[in-house]
Amino acid sequence: RKLELGVLLDKTVDYSVIDRIQKSLVKNLQLENAVLNIKYPSSLFSTETVPVVLSKIGALNPVVNGFFDNADAEIEDNILTVCLKNGGKELLESQNVNKEILLAVYDMFGVDLDDVAFLEVETFDMEQAVRKAAEAKAAEKAKEEAEKEKYVPHVQLGDLPLYADTRKQIMGRPIKDLPKPIKEIRPDDGFVTVWGDIFNLDVRDTKRGDSRILTFCVTDQSSSVSVKIFEKKGIIDPIIKNLEAAGTILISGLYKLDTYVNEYIIMPNHIESIKKIEKQDTAEEKRVELHMHSSMSEMDGMTPVSKLVERAAKWGHRAVAITDHGVVQALPEAYATAKSKGIKLILGMEGYLVDDTLYPDFMNMKSRDFQRHHIILLVKADNTMPMRLDENWRPVMDEPEDGIIHRGRKNLYELISSSNVKTFKNRPLIPKTMLAEKRDDILIGSACEQGEIIQAILRGKSDDELLKLAEFYDYLEIQPNGNNEFMLRTSDQEYITTKRGEQKYNPYWRVNTEEDLININKKVVELADKLGKPVVATGDVHFLNPEDSKLRAIVMASKGFDDADNQAPLYFKTTDEMLEDFAWAGDRAKEFVVDNPNKIADMIQDKLPPIPPGTYQPYIEGADDELTEKCWSTAKELYGDPVPEYVASRLERELNSIISHGYGVLYVIAKRLVEESERRGYLVGSRGSVGSSLAAHFGGISEVNPLAPHYYCKKCKHSEFFLNGEYGSGFDLPKKDCPVCGEPMKRDGHEIPFETFLG
Repeated sequence: RKLELGVLLDKTVDYSVIDRIQKSLVKNLQLENAVLNIKYPSSLFSTETVPVVLSKIGALNPVVNGFFDNADAEIEDNILTVCLKNGGKELLESQNVNKEILLAVYDMFGVDLDDVAFLEVETFDMEQAVRKAAEAKAAEKAKEEAEKEKYVPHVQLGDLPLYADTRKQIMGRPIKDLPKPIKEIRPDDGFVTVWGDIFNLDVRDTKRGDSRILTFCVTDQSSSVSVKIFEKKGIIDPIIKNLEAAGTILISGLYKLDTYVNEYIIMPNHIESIKKIEKQDTAEEKRVELHMHSSMSEMDGMTPVSKLVERAAKWGHRAVAITDHGVVQALPEAYATAKSKGIKLILGMEGYLVDDTLYPDFMNMKSRDFQRHHIILLVKADNTMPMRLDENWRPVMDEPEDGIIHRGRKNLYELISSSNVKTFKNRPLIPKTMLAEKRDDILIGSACEQGEIIQAILRGKSDDELLKLAEFYDYLEIQPNGNNEFMLRTSDQEYITTKRGEQKYNPYWRVNTEEDLININKKVVELADKLGKPVVATGDVHFLNPEDSKLRAIVMASKGFDDADNQAPLYFKTTDEMLEDFAWAGDRAKEFVVDNPNKIADMIQDKLPPIPPGTYQPYIEGADDELTEKCWSTAKELYGDPVPEYVASRLERELNSIISHGYGVLYVIAKRLVEESERRGYLVGSRGSVGSSLAAHFGGISEVNPLAPHYYCKKCKHSEFFLNGEYGSGFDLPKKDCPVCGEPMKRDGHEIPFETFLG
């Protein structure tokens, strides 16, 4: 006798209409209950449609009680602010209505907001409105200028990556000379002209205080040089401001030895800001990178993940995957960046695979006695994480609309946890049998030359063996020849002698020419064609720009690699660059570089966050009652029954705040830990802001009493509080006998407000 309908609408409808329909269905179909789950396209969500969400919250939650009447909404930095004209901010926050709105927006529009805040607005602020209007106008103008900038026919400055027509004066006169590479400057050059990006800008006042010394460095990627300016404050301050905004500059001045730092520097006479020519992906149909490492690939990746995602979005790529080695720490930052830039993020990881059917005892074997292979895991879909909390603050997973439970994200995280805890051996190893069990809603790629397929090709496995291995994968990867050029530099002997004097098989001994590298990729394509699997060209990105290879060389050298200076071109490539790398594939190059990666991206669930919205506190049956009972029993034990008004009001306020925000269970967990530790004979002491919580003290968690300094009698329960600041701590009180029963009284209380704990 229950009916539930999922309805997708292209126009928003007030919840009162939905409510009337539900009641009509119940009445006319003689049902116990009827529910309409209304969904809207995410593109409809704006400040104009927020009232639809508020109308639903108001209808379902009596606490709202008209507070949302005539409310306005603002959305900035992915935070929704509800401007209340009828007050109610404190009550709404204490009842977690902001969380209800957060989850309702996600449920109705599929939009993942960072937070919901309430703001009480009493009167119309004309000054604020005018200021906001001016800011909006300025922002619109800046946007227009930025759009114009895209179409300015810039003139390149010689053969340098600089636009000549973007020069703006910062100091001195216009510079006439063309800059020379910094690495070519010599001590006897005298006056020089260079260009570069600014870094390490520092300003300090002179001892007299009327002047400032500005120092900074510039680099043109060939080398770097320090710059120093000494001037009066009125002259140097505008220069500092313009340099901070410039980023890249032309600079002309005297190259001389600074005896103070014993280093050659430039003392500038003239400085101009100038724009660099940024690489663009100009292909009409753009590729998608499915194999990319951020700086979270320890001692391997070089670039903050936000820079990688921003570059993909700037180039017009519709999606990008982040596949760090064995970890997913970069994914929250990557997701936030992708959401702000309007690009799909594919949650992924490059794992370390061990075929435990071949090496069942691999955890007990020496590292060199079994093979481990790289493998790419991409989350295809997931709806297993709870999307809301029930009335008891327990996480609840709604039944998926199609009746199918997807668990890709959950499976990936379980693989990561298990590989780091149960099968870690130099690296977090994933047994192949476990991956086979946990591969639901995960796309598995064959990875780089360290992957199972290419290693098997290099080791001369038969076609039947190769096909059997390749069947395990959802798609097969090929990479540019430059990624694998290191094979050409290895020995052409089948076995080589290691530094330890041991004989070791050399899988690269047959690879001697670039044609050999191409043939390896062609073999991968042949296997994929026979099995009907897509071939995907990936860059195995480890840094953003070609010049960043120098940074990775330093890291590789620190790890003991002899060929660290021979870095593979693992920078983020444009579509045309990748098509050029795979020119050997002829007409199929576009299929591998553009078509198939985009098809893979289409298979991935859109807007899948690495961490779903909500806090999801743990749940213990009766936790709130357990905490409440413990606190009040302790209060009565110490101060008598009835509990003094000052103590009771403080405890009531704390318990209401703690329980209404769903934190009672956390207090109970801490309480039980302390009780069990003390039962076993351990000394337990609290620290930090928990000492400001009376509920923590009465609950047995903290030994610190945050009440005002006071006396209390353990025998007759008489108490005396000092509420006017007479003492800083109860420990400072003089000794005193109880005026009621004559027993020596206890001294306690440290005057710490609960707000210290709340932050």
